[in-house]
Amino acid sequence: MKHTHKPRAVANRYLTGFTLVELVTTIAILAILAATALPRFASVDKNARIASLNALAGSIKSAMQMAHAQCFITAECNVPDWSNEVIASPDDPTLKAMYNGYPTSNMDGSHISLWMTFSGFQMDSSNFLFTSFYIANTPNPAMCSVNYQYALSFGAPPTVTVNTSGC
Repeated sequence: MKHTHKPRAVANRYLTGFTLVELVTTIAILAILAATALPRFASVDKNARIASLNALAGSIKSAMQMAHAQCFITAECNVPDWSNEVIASPDDPTLKAMYNGYPTSNMDGSHISLWMTFSGFQMDSSNFLFTSFYIANTPNPAMCSVNYQYALSFGAPPTVTVNTSGC
């Protein structure tokens, strides 16, 4: 019986795998792609905090308009300066006073926080002029916040400002 051997070139044709050059080239290409994509993903958490602040600002504006609408239809409430304690918020059935027809920014009256939910945010209403809602675990919480300033005059709405420089 005669054995026939395949030529060596034909036998190598059935071997599979990658050469070292192919592997190094693939790794280099992946490293370049990762280096260009990483900075884009690094700012995702900052963008998420900014989006949360903008959503909270929208909630505050909706809450103040809802409170103002309720005050507007109540004769004793829709007056300049402090109103009598005639308005109850959804979260507090106690009758509270409004200031210039809108919720207050301090705890003396119908505070804006009684008209909305602000979970995930810290609140600071130690300043008489405005209440600050901020994200605690940021580089500069005071500059990653939404501020609600009460209505300074009758007929003028409160001011809502978003600070994102510390996010």
